[in-house]
Amino acid sequence: RDRFHHALVNILPPQKYGAEHPEYYPELDGKRHVPQPPREQDFQPCISNPEVVRLVAAAAIEHFDKNPADTSFSVGMNDTNKFCRCARCQAMAPAAITEPGARTAYAFFRFYNEVAEQVAQRHPDKRLGCLAYAGIKGVQAGSIRLHPMLVPYLTVDSAQLWDEPVRASFRENVAKWNSLATRMGIYEYIYGREFIVPRIYN
Repeated sequence: RDRFHHALVNILPPQKYGAEHPEYYPELDGKRHVPQPPREQDFQPCISNPEVVRLVAAAAIEHFDKNPADTSFSVGMNDTNKFCRCARCQAMAPAAITEPGARTAYAFFRFYNEVAEQVAQRHPDKRLGCLAYAGIKGVQAGSIRLHPMLVPYLTVDSAQLWDEPVRASFRENVAKWNSLATRMGIYEYIYGREFIVPRIYN
């Protein structure tokens, strides 16, 4: 099964890189944001930084080198919408994409493509799992084609699919991601600390 969950905080831990390389972390309101405990995961990296691309790719390559039987490695976004707003990150999306959320999503998947290109040079038969979630789920249909190594996971709570408008929206999303990626997955919200017993719905 693919690994795809939140992972960038493990690849770029602020306690390891934050002091010497604040440029790896997002620019927010004109300043670099290096998150502090206990919110170390509260960032998305500066995805236009070539060293960030290299470090994320290197983490995947090292994992596959050490674990050749594994088929996948997660490069999933952190669980936050604190995306980098530096000029280089803002320029990663083409001018034709004007909606801010769509620009952020395009830029993030362009970053993922760059990571995958580096990993594929050494491990072309492996997969990189990620989340089509929150601030990057709004990538526009037809705007970008994902590297075949990338497997986006669309998040869904199927308990809501009794509602026809929700079902229709879900079908559109599945069709969109199926057109963007060679392979895709669904992440079902069926467990968690919030639930006293397993969720059961017909």
